[in-house]
This record gives sequence, C-alpha cells and structure tokens, in this order.
Amino acid sequence: MTSGFPLTLDTLLAHERPRPAEAVAIVLELCRQIRPASQAVAVTPPVTRASVLLHADGGVATRGAVVEDDQTASLLGHLLLELVDDRPETSRLRRVAARAARSLPGGRGVSVRRLSAALRRSAPSNPRGAVADFVRRASGGSGALPAAEEAGGMALVARGAARRLLRPLWRRIA
Repeated sequence: MTSGFPLTLDTLLAHERPRPAEAVAIVLELCRQIRPASQAVAVTPPVTRASVLLHADGGVATRGAVVEDDQTASLLGHLLLELVDDRPETSRLRRVAARAARSLPGGRGVSVRRLSAALRRSAPSNPRGAVADFVRRASGGSGALPAAEEAGGMALVARGAARRLLRPLWRRIA
C-alpha cells in the first residue's frame, strides 16, 4: 500500500483491533483536525469507522471536512469505545470515551477540546508511528490488503493488468 491509497478504519478493523495507544492516536489526530463551526451552517459527514481513512505512513484523514457541531464529541467518544477493548487496563480510557459519548446536543457535556486534553495523558510518544504500526499489523505486515478490500483497489487491479500486458513487450526491448 502506498501513501496514496488510504484504507478505511472499518476495513482495517475487519482484520485487526488497535491497541489502546493506537486508538488514542487515531482519535487525537481526528480531534486535531476538527475545525470550529463557522456562522454558516454546513452539512458535513459524521465521524464514523467508514469515514476515517488511515495511511501507511501513519496519517489520519476523514472523508470531507470535519466541523465541530453538537454531536462531534459524542461521535468521537463512540468511535473510541468501538476501538478500545473492555479490559481492566483500559477502564480509565473507556470512562473518558463514555463521558464524551454521552455528550448532549446543545453544548452540554464534553467538547472536542476537553476530550483531546483528557486523551493526551494516554497518547503514545509517537502517534504517527503508532497509527503506522496498526495499519501495518492490520494489513498483514505487507502494508497492503488484497485489491478488492483496498479503497483504491480498482487502480491496483488495473496496474497489475497493465504490467501483465506490457511484460512481453519489455522482454523484447531489453
């Protein structure tokens, strides 16, 4: 997988679950990318497993711009709850995520900024490296999933077909 072909978090979760530090790194990067809502009302896609894209180099992105609204912190809390297993060593992290998930529309509850501050205590020293490790582990160590499962899978299939067609020509030239 190249950095040009990100995979959805949903696709990676079908193969592997992130470690707690990796889950925190993913959600913290999403918190960092969220922009405050402007005066103009805009409809943006919600933050879900299917809308979060992870790159092999550890980059985290979303489909579309993420603007903070009444439910952004709640969606991030729900996402973190999905990523972190329920084990004794993750109880504090799950409490933070649950508190954010219960945030109510109308500004009552946890903001994205407060969620980010609470998660920084559990953040790895190299968040980008932690995300890259998760992508590598979830994709079987090769950094790539089978073409049908990859977001840019059709491009890889076309590239493979082109190589097969051009190989005899290359042999004649060389």
